[in-house]
Amino acid sequence: MFYIIAMKISSSIDKQTPFTASLLLTGANLLSKPLAFIRELLFAYSFGISHVTDFFFFTFNISNSLIWSILKTYSGSFMPVFLDIKSKSNENSIEFLANSFLWIIIQSLILFISTSTIIFLWQCHDKLINTNLALSIILLSASYATLAGIGQFLTVICQSYFQFFYPVLFAFLFNVFTVGALLFFTKPFGINAFIFSQVLWALLQILGLWIWIKRKIKTNIFKKLKLFNPGQKRLLNLLLPTLVGTNLWPIHLFIATTAASWLESGAISAVNYSARFEYGTAGLVIFSIMSAVFPTMISFASENKINEFKKTLSNAMNAIIYLMSPIIFSTIFFSYIIISVTYKHGAFNNTASVITSQFLSYHILMLYTIGITGMSYQAFIALKKPWESFWSIVAGIICNILICALFVKSFGIFIVALGSIIGTLISCVWQLYILNKKELFSLNRFLINILIRGFFAFLCCLIIYCISLSIHLRGYLEIVYPLSSISLYFISSFILKWQEAQYFYNKFFKLSKKITY
Repeated sequence: MFYIIAMKISSSIDKQTPFTASLLLTGANLLSKPLAFIRELLFAYSFGISHVTDFFFFTFNISNSLIWSILKTYSGSFMPVFLDIKSKSNENSIEFLANSFLWIIIQSLILFISTSTIIFLWQCHDKLINTNLALSIILLSASYATLAGIGQFLTVICQSYFQFFYPVLFAFLFNVFTVGALLFFTKPFGINAFIFSQVLWALLQILGLWIWIKRKIKTNIFKKLKLFNPGQKRLLNLLLPTLVGTNLWPIHLFIATTAASWLESGAISAVNYSARFEYGTAGLVIFSIMSAVFPTMISFASENKINEFKKTLSNAMNAIIYLMSPIIFSTIFFSYIIISVTYKHGAFNNTASVITSQFLSYHILMLYTIGITGMSYQAFIALKKPWESFWSIVAGIICNILICALFVKSFGIFIVALGSIIGTLISCVWQLYILNKKELFSLNRFLINILIRGFFAFLCCLIIYCISLSIHLRGYLEIVYPLSSISLYFISSFILKWQEAQYFYNKFFKLSKKITY
């Protein structure tokens, strides 16, 4: 029965246009959010904020920045070249796929060894925690980052064939594995059990996606493995701009983590607990839309369908603003409540809740700028003009580094958040200006839209906040306040008949009818 339902959902998602599929993926991702919430709660309950969590988050971010981000960059550069070759010759595209897979494996081995060595030497110098514990955390974190990078490459291949269901399924299984580890294995084995569950999930993801790809292409790619392929030259041309473009989040998080290491003990953990909440929110909305829209934008750009390209880009941008506005402002108003309900248990005490919620209330605004920057960057990649967006992103990164380096010791964790916001704001404004100048995007209309949606979300949250001052709920019931503000926003948007609200309703209603009947 479950298999039949799953196949119906898979078929319904895969037959939709990519933009519609992105909306359906957002709904599908909601199914995994309760488990993600439990995972965050259990992690905070088990480990709180300590030298061990500081070291874990630092190691995790270094591994992600030096391994997963580079492998993800290669995958992001692979997709437009692969789709272009595939539109001309299926045989050549398979050869390019096999060659790229070989290079992913070579890069993975080199990055795993070099990153593990770098982190271990840093630990030997600072000696934050026990050497044996540090070594196990380093090896497991580096293993997870490596395997997840390979899994990302296979996910990109699936998306290139407009397969969206299985990547979402494995994202759900990730939460199942990590929650299971936190429930049953962290007491006897500590934080290593949590990291090992991620490694195990990454292995299963690789196996599952590989089986689907093998069935889809019906070719043994191992027989086509060659060290060199003409398509790699085109891929390498995209590599540097893609490195900064597809890794906006990990790069700015790495800068924030490094800046937080200059502050008091626990600041690194506070930044990363906040970032985990934000990343879950961004994954639900922003990354779902970006992942599904990207193949379509590449296709429209390759076929020179400029009007369809502009419409797809505009719809994606408006969808991000529409969906993110209530989430961002409800978090600003009720950050302490959200952090308390999510994390304040066991080892995660009130002091940890205060510092984490303070950082979150500032840093959450970055989801606006990171979403817009990421979406506009994908537009430049689809147009095969990545260098036009490259310098805007580099300028934002440099600005973030300078702000943190100059002011973080004087003004504390507030500057860590401000640096990320200003850095990504510079990038997104610069990119939107270029797109507007090329008449591929209406900047004035978009600014009006973001002001209206943002102000309306602020107004809804302000109303609920004022009500909360007279209605004193306690404990878990306090979560009613942010949920009510989000609900008020979406219900009001349906009443006011906003275009996005009507579009979402129609698409989800039609999908539910297809699955039911």
